[in-house]
Amino acid sequence: MSLVLIDNNDPWLAEYNTCENLYHKIVETLQLRNNQPKNSDEYSRISATIRVQLKQYSNEVNQLKAQLQTVAANNTLTRDEIERRQRLLEQLQSSNVKITTMYNNRPSYAAQRSELLADAGTTGWADDDEDASDEESPLLSGNVSDIREQQQMMIEAQDQGLEALSKVISRQKNIALTISNEVDTQNELVDDIADRMDHTNVTIQQETRQVTSILTQDATCGYWVVIIVLFIANVIVLTL
Repeated sequence: MSLVLIDNNDPWLAEYNTCENLYHKIVETLQLRNNQPKNSDEYSRISATIRVQLKQYSNEVNQLKAQLQTVAANNTLTRDEIERRQRLLEQLQSSNVKITTMYNNRPSYAAQRSELLADAGTTGWADDDEDASDEESPLLSGNVSDIREQQQMMIEAQDQGLEALSKVISRQKNIALTISNEVDTQNELVDDIADRMDHTNVTIQQETRQVTSILTQDATCGYWVVIIVLFIANVIVLTL
């Protein structure tokens, strides 16, 4: 990838620099993995690390693309600057295809091109440099088409991943709403039980007062009966 002058005050260029550094880091990790036996644990561990780095790299490239589209829509940069950044973004996208191909252990574009040109030289397709250059055009066109097809497949895979994530989030939202509704229902039941308990307490207090009043009245009646009986007894004694 080509080097560019990075303005630290520009977030887009700073993120571009970060993305470019990540690309070089992935390439170094791929080279380290290639030095390991394919059936070894270290090879598997490094492959898992590369998968994470590739996903991060792809996400950062997509973020740069979205930011550039926003900037272009707002007309905050000149047309030349937007075109320059578009070329930088295309370099990142091309690098993404390259390192993905390297990760999948496919022959790179340069290797494919060299192999095809070597076959052309041995079979007599080109007798001199001029003829060879004429034959490179369809080969280049074919490989560019393959790269675009790979990019399109990656974009479709990302879209499918985002759609699946959207469905998961939607399900989580529905579950949260269901839980919220259930909590509201339970709160209403608790409030209703509390109201009934208050009403029951008031009723018990009223009944208690009535029972106490009745018991008090019964005791008074007993006293009057005793007094009357004693009075009658005294009258009988006096008459005798």
